[in-house]
Parts: sequence; structure tokens; C-alpha cells
Amino acid sequence: MGECRNLRTVVAALSGIALAVSAGGCTNSSVTEQTLDSGLNGDDAKVSAPPRQRGPVTELVDSLWGTGLSPEEQARQMESETLRQEEVTAHCMRDAGFEYVPNPQANFISNSDPTLFRWDDRDWIAQWGYAIVSTPLPDPNYAEPSAPEVVNPNWVTMETLSEAELAAWQLAYWGVDDDNPGCMQLGSLAVDTVIGRRIEVAEEFRPLLESFGQLRGAVDEGPEFAAIHRDWAYCMADAGYGGLEWQWEARSQLDDWLVEAGLNNESLGWLPRTSDITAMTEREISLALADFDCRITTEFQTRLDTLEIEFETQFANDNHAAFCAFRSAIEQLDG
Repeated sequence: MGECRNLRTVVAALSGIALAVSAGGCTNSSVTEQTLDSGLNGDDAKVSAPPRQRGPVTELVDSLWGTGLSPEEQARQMESETLRQEEVTAHCMRDAGFEYVPNPQANFISNSDPTLFRWDDRDWIAQWGYAIVSTPLPDPNYAEPSAPEVVNPNWVTMETLSEAELAAWQLAYWGVDDDNPGCMQLGSLAVDTVIGRRIEVAEEFRPLLESFGQLRGAVDEGPEFAAIHRDWAYCMADAGYGGLEWQWEARSQLDDWLVEAGLNNESLGWLPRTSDITAMTEREISLALADFDCRITTEFQTRLDTLEIEFETQFANDNHAAFCAFRSAIEQLDG
């Protein structure tokens, strides 16, 4: 699969990590880490949380499946896949003797706004909390003005064809059945083939990934993990929210309040602002701000990331041959 020359590129995105990589190939390399920067820099720390940092194995898994991407990156990935599909379709149609213009908007529709949810922004949380009792999402029952229709240039071309030419064009595009696919289906298969290759890589390295998952589970049940959550819980108790043990219980606390108040409604975020809902919104925001501030004060995410990176670095070094082969296989997918 080729030589895994250097682990530096695997974790180069991890700011604050010093990589000590020996000379030679990946089989002779090792990774060491230093404590991450907590991101606590004066008053700025009160506004935004430090960015997430990930270990070398998680970086590879994210690269394999496209997980861990920002909303903007996810949108770009979908657009790239759609463009690839359209390019294959266009090439097929030209081979069949028809003009076809790759149209990335043919199958790609994105209504998401990556700025709607900003969980690392304290000002945003001060407005929306966990975005449950009130939400920045548009009301699905409100019909927004329709966007201008995007005209597919290929449909315009179809309108100029004779009845016989149109039938031939549609046959080339749609095909007959699975045994006689059209160009549109061949374009889809081009994207599906890439996904299939990723599944094959995951299956090939199943033993490595299963071992990683088992050992990672042990870390999440270990004393260091518990200590990070315990410090957060102490901070929350000082803020008036006692009885919590794990960070995710803060969000569950809100769910309990909603059930008790009879407000556990899927459309809650868009209901008229009654006095009960307004009061619950204030409770939600107060809880969410305490949660956010305690995570900042206790360096919660930075400590979790450090724990993850330490474990994953050791795992990568203990399983060098398999880790490097896994990395090489992913690089070939993206190459």
C-alpha cells in the first residue's frame, strides 16, 4: 500500500501538539504530545470555546467517512459528489451523441445555514440556550417566499428536440432497467463506487477499528475521564445546579423540566410565547450558560481532547504497521 512516511501529516491540524517523528519510514516513527492550549486567553475565553482537537486515529476515521466536517465542509463535499455525478453523466451522454451540460444543481439542494447554530459562542447561547424552548430554525408551518427557479440548461435543450430525438435522448439518459442503465444511473454509480471503496477499507481494517473502539471505551470509563466530568459537576453545583454527575446531564435536566411543565412538544420552539414558555426559556438559557461557563472554567473540552490524543497516539504507536496501512489505504482513496 506504499510507505507511511510520517505521522506528522496525520495530526498536523492539531494545534498545540508537538510531534517528535524520527527519521525514516512510518514503521520507525512515533508520536509524542504536549498539553494542548486551553484557549483561555483573557476576556476572549468568556465568549468562545476553544476549537475541538482530535487524535490521529479519529482524524483518519473522519477522513474515511467525511465525519467531523463543519456544515460548510459537508455542503462542499455534497456539491463535489454531485458535480462528479454530473460530469460522468455528461461524458456518457456525449458518447451517446447528445449534448449535455453538467449541472451541479440538478440533484443538490441545500437549505441549511451553517451559522444558525453556534454552540461555541457564548453570546449565541445567551440568546438561544440549547435551542429547544426557542429555536433559530424557521417555522416549518410558515411558507417562505419561493426562491427563483433554477433552470436546467439540459431541459431547455430537450425542448428543441423532435419527438423522435427526445425519445432517444430520454432513453440514453434514463436507460431501460438495471441491466441496461442510462447515463444518469451511471453517474450515480460513480459516486456509489467511491462509497463502496470506503466500505471495503473499513471492512479490511475492521480488527484495528474494533480494537480501537474497545480500548477507547475503557478510557471513557477510566478515572481521568470521570475526573474531568467531576470538576465540571462541582462548578455546576456552585452555580446552583447540583446533583449532576456527567456533562450531558445538563441537557437532560432541561428535558425533565419540560416534561414536568407539560411542555415536551416537538413544535415547542415555534409555539406562541406564553408566560410559561417565556419562563422556561429563561431557565434554559441560565442552565446552558452555566454549562458553557463551567466547561470553559474547568478546561473541560481541552482536557477531554488531551486525553483522547494521548490514548490515540499511544494506540497508533502500539499498532504501527496496521495504523500506517490504514492511513495509506485512505490516502489512495483520496488520491
